Amino acid sequence: MSSSKIFGVGLQKTGTKSLQIGLGLLGLRCKHGLRINRPPRSITIEPPLTNEKVFIECSKHIKGAEAFCDIPWAMLFREFDDRFPGSKFILTVRDSERWRKSLEKHLNTEKRAGSDIHTWIYGDAAKIGDFERCVEIYEDHNEAVRSHFRGRPDDFLEIDITKEDVWPPLCRFLGLPVPKEEFPHVNATGRINRDARRSTRLQRWISEREIRLKRRFRIAKTSLRRISD
Repeated sequence: MSSSKIFGVGLQKTGTKSLQIGLGLLGLRCKHGLRINRPPRSITIEPPLTNEKVFIECSKHIKGAEAFCDIPWAMLFREFDDRFPGSKFILTVRDSERWRKSLEKHLNTEKRAGSDIHTWIYGDAAKIGDFERCVEIYEDHNEAVRSHFRGRPDDFLEIDITKEDVWPPLCRFLGLPVPKEEFPHVNATGRINRDARRSTRLQRWISEREIRLKRRFRIAKTSLRRISD
């Protein structure tokens, strides 16, 4: 279906950046996250954030990409399942304790625990440093996603990027060939395999060139039609 998309519905710190880069290696343009109420270069939504408000704004940023992952996309799996029938949903997960440590480090480093978007996800738990409650919310989210897609193996895949050989199940799920490159794992410092980065940039460059060539072809075709008329 032409309107179908691919959505990564795992919360932050579950390998969403690795997933984005991996999808890029498969030739898919993937958006990772969306800045909300964090100027500059962010969209503005009147707080408090709600699924309805965020979905309306996110829908304006769907065009131009085939896949989406991280926040806020992960929080809106029900809405996107309804809006884009036939789409694929990928739940990235990791060990809860390792996830807690990673989230705590991320929020403390970025000093964004009380941001509008984290309040939307975790309530006051992140702001006051109640990371045990954050873990409960993380696990509840995962279970809600599993429950929503239960009995729909063609639409839903769950993967633990930290434990699995990701390419076989991911490519089988998407109906795409397994690439020669290794699956790109982003490590704790944010560095990735250099070959994966180069390949992703090459894929992006090729896609952009294809778009430009198609646009020029359409213009030329229109001009010739006018001349012949």
